[in-house]
Amino acid sequence: MSKKGGFLAGTIVGGLVAGAAALLFAPKTGEETRKEVAEKAGELYEKGAAVIEEKTGYDVNVAVDGLKEQAQVAKEQLEQKFVLDQDEQIDPTLFGLSDDDLKEGLSEQDAV
Repeated sequence: MSKKGGFLAGTIVGGLVAGAAALLFAPKTGEETRKEVAEKAGELYEKGAAVIEEKTGYDVNVAVDGLKEQAQVAKEQLEQKFVLDQDEQIDPTLFGLSDDDLKEGLSEQDAV
């Protein structure tokens, strides 16, 4: 990593640590602190994105939007794969259990 890149990374990390410490030790309610953390995170994101775009010409927001789309597609695929109809039963061997293990576990719950 170049000296400029290392300095930039150090500055960003240092800013994050200092900001987090300041927020954690401030005498405010939890709601006020969460709101301030969200605002500061947004500001930091915008500043960081501007610096990256200035230095590299790369728009970070494009990457973030692409990642959000990919995450949504993955979420939908997982939901489709694991959503069961009401009549379907889960195969206990999927979880390394036998039918006897499953019955034993259910009977133990009844005893509680």
